[in-house]
Amino acid sequence: MQRIDTKEKIFNAAVEFFSQRGYLAVSMREIAAAVGVTEGAIYRHFENKQAILDEILALFKQKLEFYLLTKAQVDKFIETDTTRELLERCIGRFTEEDTPFMTRAYRIMYMEHLTNKTAMDLIIFQLHDATAESIRYALDKLMECGRIPSFDTKFYSLLWTQSMFSGAVKWISHSIRGCPEGISSEEYIATCKRLVDMAMSGKIT
Repeated sequence: MQRIDTKEKIFNAAVEFFSQRGYLAVSMREIAAAVGVTEGAIYRHFENKQAILDEILALFKQKLEFYLLTKAQVDKFIETDTTRELLERCIGRFTEEDTPFMTRAYRIMYMEHLTNKTAMDLIIFQLHDATAESIRYALDKLMECGRIPSFDTKFYSLLWTQSMFSGAVKWISHSIRGCPEGISSEEYIATCKRLVDMAMSGKIT
């Protein structure tokens, strides 16, 4: 079994607490108690509580970039994927290993974005703009190949991005309130399927 060091334990505890109650409502003392160390021990690994949040958001950004479909990947997959397979890659589902962290980090980002510029930038530039650009590139390439009907890909990529973001926020809201995550996750998956179906048919409704 892989050994988890103290810094990782502190990080994991902070992710859990911040995602449940919000950054401001959690104290370093609570994090220390959960890990089983003194409060002073935390400062050997993190300068302060803000440094923990910064590291959480930095890892979230890094993982988001990994899941974002790049232009080079679109150019590669368009040769091997069916139209549906390529479009479904734009949904960017997390792996089973990453899902626990990404779900919690997403909650943190959503709860803190009004007071934290890094979280706000992640929403605007990473989750929204970069995702929309990636989807639009995939749509344009499929349209060039005649594999989907012609339509306004700029509008549709923004619609797709906003629909996924809204669905994810609803999922997060359910989770924060303690509602069964399966309810909204199933709805999110259904929304993504409708988006793919619309792109394949060219009927944007």
